[in-house]
Amino acid sequence: MAERLSIRKFLEGITDSMVRTELILFFHRNQFAMDVSSNIARWIGRDVRAVEKELDNLVEQGILDKMGDGPSAIYSYTQEIETIEVIDRFCHELTLGREKVRRAMDHLRTAE
Repeated sequence: MAERLSIRKFLEGITDSMVRTELILFFHRNQFAMDVSSNIARWIGRDVRAVEKELDNLVEQGILDKMGDGPSAIYSYTQEIETIEVIDRFCHELTLGREKVRRAMDHLRTAE
C-alpha cells in the first residue's frame, strides 16, 4: 500500500515531467477513466512509451492504480480521498496560475 501523499512529496514527484503533470490533470478531470496506456497516450496526445513510463511512476506514487501487466494493463485514478484532496489543491492552483497568465497575455494584447 502506498504511503500517505503529502503536498511536498507530491510536488517533488511531478515537477520533473510535463507528461506526468498532464497525466495527473487527465485523471483528475476524468476520475472514473480506466484505460490502457496506448489509449491514454492518445487522449493526452503523447508518445505511448513516455506515457507508460510515467503511468508506472504514478502507480508507485499511489496516484494511480494498475490492474494487470504489459500493454493490456488498465490504469485508473486512486480512490484514496487524502491523495485526491492533495491533487485537487494542486489542480486548483495550477488552474489559477493559467488564468493569471491568460489575463496577463490579454492585457498585453490590448496594450499594443
